[in-house]
Amino acid sequence: MNEFLPETLQYCSGAPGIMVRIHLINSAIDLCNKSQILKKVPSPLSLEEDVHTYTLKYPQNRYRAIAVDEVKFADSKVPLTRTTEREMDGSRTNWRSATGKKPTRYFLTEDLNKIRLWPTPSEDVSEDLDVSTIVTYRRGQLEVDDFIYEKWHEVVQAGALAKLLAIPSASWFNPEIAIVFSRAFSRGVREARKTTLTGTGKFPGRVIPQNFVVVGGGNTESGGSTWV
Repeated sequence: MNEFLPETLQYCSGAPGIMVRIHLINSAIDLCNKSQILKKVPSPLSLEEDVHTYTLKYPQNRYRAIAVDEVKFADSKVPLTRTTEREMDGSRTNWRSATGKKPTRYFLTEDLNKIRLWPTPSEDVSEDLDVSTIVTYRRGQLEVDDFIYEKWHEVVQAGALAKLLAIPSASWFNPEIAIVFSRAFSRGVREARKTTLTGTGKFPGRVIPQNFVVVGGGNTESGGSTWV
């Protein structure tokens, strides 16, 4: 990211380098939030035996899930069905006490970092659970992956300058140019999201959610990590 600082500073001469860096990081995080461009393999993974809930833990606690596309057992081609407590209340009675050898549905918590299986397994789950997910960075990070800047640096820069040039008390305050960069950032987000979801945007390489593995029976195992 440091190599992009001089390029950004030419639009806001006099701005402290640390301020520019923070705005670039926050812009990259905003891009990840709005376009779903980031994938990561969480590790380690843990299984809470009492409720049969899989907890996804990411390296250095830097990430949080924003989309879970598919959950299935590794030995099955049929994914588990996502459901909610309201949906289950409306379709089944006494579903909360149901148990079975192999779950067919799953619930997500609000932060998407826990997966609960249904019916509650009557014994330890021996099959690996494959989960496909997309993540973003948690706020307050001091750095983001280099590929974010290399692939989307014009979009990230536009987002940072849209905020920097809109600071009224700054000597580099320029609301007219700030609006121009704000619109450029919005266009970039739309193109990045189009690339992510359909593969038809202007950015090369569609982002496909990375698979990782959760092993039942109290053991944990994470898969390999690749970027698409």
